[in-house]
Amino acid sequence: MPRLSNGDYLINRAFLQDAWELFPSVFTRLSYNEQIELHSFYRPSKDWTDHEAIDHRKRISKQQPSLPNRVGKHFVRIDQHAKALQEQLAKRPAQPVRVLAKSSRSKGTRNIRVRVLARPEPDLHKLALVLLDVAKDMQAEQDHEEQQEKVA
Repeated sequence: MPRLSNGDYLINRAFLQDAWELFPSVFTRLSYNEQIELHSFYRPSKDWTDHEAIDHRKRISKQQPSLPNRVGKHFVRIDQHAKALQEQLAKRPAQPVRVLAKSSRSKGTRNIRVRVLARPEPDLHKLALVLLDVAKDMQAEQDHEEQQEKVA
């Protein structure tokens, strides 16, 4: 596999940035660890300049020399999936077709496929909301205990 030039790295990174913003589900074709590796190499969630991105690439490649090779394989899988999605969208008719279908319950087991979308960084806003809820619950419990002590 040929080495990745800085120009190709930036093109791949721009593709992944667009995918992360518009169609993050394409990342779910990879395992959690593969997604984390892809994020650590390309950082598609970061709004960096080209110079910052290339500097990051140099640093991470020195720290983990095999990472670019592994991530290259992950990128190919995402790229193939994105191309397949584009082909499916191109084959769809311009106007949606309404189809009436009977729903029937199948007897037996159902297979449910769950895919994971790895977030490269924690959502601090959501984390703060959870901490506030925990604090409110703890305060309510403490108030309830104090009321019970006053009544007794």
